[in-house]
Amino acid sequence: MNTSVPDFEEAGQVEGVASMEAAGLVPVRPALRSSDYSLCLHSPFSYFLSRRLGLAKALRWSKALRRGSWAHSAFQHYDLSTQARRAAVEGILEHRQQELSACCSSLGMSPAQRQDVVLRERADADSALAWMEAAFDVPISADYGTLREFLARPYWRILARECRLVRTLPTLPEWFRAKAVVQPDLMLYHSGQNVVFVVDLKTTGTSPLLRAHSCPYEFQCRHYMRVTDHLMRRGLVQREFGLPQDARFGGMIHLIVRKPSIEFGMKDRDFMLEDSPLKSGPRKGQPRNEKVYHGEPVWENYLARVRSWYRAAGEYAHLAPEWTMDPPVNVSVVSSSILGDRMEEENYRAQCNLVLGWCRAKGDPAIFPHPPSLVQFNKLDDHAPFIMNPPSAWPEIMRQEGWIQAHRDQIPEDVEDDVIPEPGSELEEAA
Repeated sequence: MNTSVPDFEEAGQVEGVASMEAAGLVPVRPALRSSDYSLCLHSPFSYFLSRRLGLAKALRWSKALRRGSWAHSAFQHYDLSTQARRAAVEGILEHRQQELSACCSSLGMSPAQRQDVVLRERADADSALAWMEAAFDVPISADYGTLREFLARPYWRILARECRLVRTLPTLPEWFRAKAVVQPDLMLYHSGQNVVFVVDLKTTGTSPLLRAHSCPYEFQCRHYMRVTDHLMRRGLVQREFGLPQDARFGGMIHLIVRKPSIEFGMKDRDFMLEDSPLKSGPRKGQPRNEKVYHGEPVWENYLARVRSWYRAAGEYAHLAPEWTMDPPVNVSVVSSSILGDRMEEENYRAQCNLVLGWCRAKGDPAIFPHPPSLVQFNKLDDHAPFIMNPPSAWPEIMRQEGWIQAHRDQIPEDVEDDVIPEPGSELEEAA
């Protein structure tokens, strides 16, 4: 696909755009986020819909995305006890289920369908919470210990969880004041080295070791590191968190957790061991030792199975050779020294320019290329109805299929470079 972006600012208004904007679908120029690069590579049209128009499917669901999201929710409370962490996630889940229930009602879904959606969210949250609970205690290496041990080392000080770092990019033309935003899972200060690290949790269905090798070369890593380093060079991070002025940026830490291949389900019910002797066959007279299950699945039972999976114990002992070569939990540390590499800098600049080209382009959907195929993962792409129909039909598509308009990072023009310690403060109020 040709991803070059000509100067579309002089393009005239075309049929369909006026009706789109009359329905409230007015394109904005969003801040640059780490996910924008891959989105623009795959489909500038999808970037237009999701980022320029802010469209999102209210009930959009994929097991990988939802469980990854819930794993992040559990990770945000890593320093709490198991009981307190579960209570915190439970509070988030309750709010999310209320949102889903209201959305289902607005779409005219039946009570049974509504219950299915709510229970599905419960299953995702319970599964991801068990993953993280077990993953915290998986030995990684002699240097790191477990995730729990690594994060509990006395030299770490938690600065913020999911804070937002905003940078105004030096772009041309002058009228286009592009902003970049990063939102790391954690910001940690290393008191012994007087450096700040940004931390990102990654869940993966494949090899954590391969994922760790890839991290330093991904746009997200480059983006997070350069925005954070810029704000530290200006002293904004030090001032916000009361750090020494000579504190510097240390780099980025990726905590990589492999997602278990086992599901929360009928094997997680309570059971009794039937040990009555067999009456016939080659094992006649020997105890049966068969599990007789009863009741509903129990989260604690699933947690015990997940712990065994991560440790290659019991029925999962066959995983031991693989886990020895490629632990299911791993850590990638990318030093800030990479920021001095000229090729890395030029590559990041080129990636940003590709996204910013589509960001500043005329708000005409006709000039944004479609994805290579409308079929993704054996089903139609979520954005296919917008490709197949003119903009004048989009409001009705949104109504019928449950799309909402929810722009992220509506940053006021007068915000230049800034550190927003917690979600829900200045930027949320401005939005």
